[in-house]
Amino acid sequence: MRDLQIKTGDCHIGLGKAQDWQKRSDPALSHYDRAMKIRQEVFGPKHGSVGEAYCYIGAVQWDLLKDYDEALINLKKAITILEESIPYYNKCLIVQQKILPPNHPQIAGSYNNIGHTYQAMSDYTKALEYYKKSLTINRQILPPTHQALIRTENNIRLLEEQMEN
Repeated sequence: MRDLQIKTGDCHIGLGKAQDWQKRSDPALSHYDRAMKIRQEVFGPKHGSVGEAYCYIGAVQWDLLKDYDEALINLKKAITILEESIPYYNKCLIVQQKILPPNHPQIAGSYNNIGHTYQAMSDYTKALEYYKKSLTINRQILPPTHQALIRTENNIRLLEEQMEN
């Protein structure tokens, strides 16, 4: 059930992005808000993925609605959550590195999550560093068609596109 909720939240982020790209603020906000609520329910209010949802909500409020006060409220929430999540991801990584082999998929997943968080905070250099660590491990242990490997390659590609713009 939890996996289904996570995927549903991710789908709402994707639908929100599609509406956002088409400059449809109300449906975009509706999807982002639903994703945020699902993520809060599944992960708790201080999880990095909740911070990501606040980023998207704040961006729509800023870019499309020109509601700068509300945008700042949501973007501040996002920054607070994301900044607080990095130490927890690092603690998790330290524990994993002590008990797991160095090329374990959970370590690669942690590197990917840290990279994603830095990307959401617009620290692209650190994001790329962690994504590449994840990619190195995934290439050693996974077939080229594995979802985790493809996800990390896509994360790097999208990040590099962001860095170019």
